[in-house]
Amino acid sequence: MKKTITILLLLAITSICFAQNIVITATDILPELVRMDFDYMISLGGDSSYSNVLYLTQYQIVYIQIKNNTESVLFINPNYFTLISSYNISLPYSSETHVINDKISWLTFTQLQSVDVYPGTTTAGILLFEKEHDHEYPVTIYFNGLNGSPIAVDVILDEKANYNR
Repeated sequence: MKKTITILLLLAITSICFAQNIVITATDILPELVRMDFDYMISLGGDSSYSNVLYLTQYQIVYIQIKNNTESVLFINPNYFTLISSYNISLPYSSETHVINDKISWLTFTQLQSVDVYPGTTTAGILLFEKEHDHEYPVTIYFNGLNGSPIAVDVILDEKANYNR
């Protein structure tokens, strides 16, 4: 019985340390993309037919960066991320994530890929989450790729945006 409890405690401590050695940042980039789209439209003479705002604003767009400070390989998959929105709704990432670069020619961000992140390395990319409400915005991202203990990350909001909080 003591051995079982000791093993369980060691596993719990190992999971906590492992989670602390993975650094995840998440930033809401939708407001910045809308501003960039406006600048792009202006550069083309103000022709609103080039605007992507209606498409962009259907989604909550989050830039995620993962740094693996462990000594193990960490497998990242977009399916391991869940967004909690300002309406307290859990949202999976949208498959639209994989085609946004095809739809918006000026977009330089790439989508978050399924990848092995080796010790001491970083990966990053965007994920789209479909909005269920017009004024919905991202609050928390959960990463659940550690076999049990999800990591919660508060989404950094754009200081220039009005989120109607």
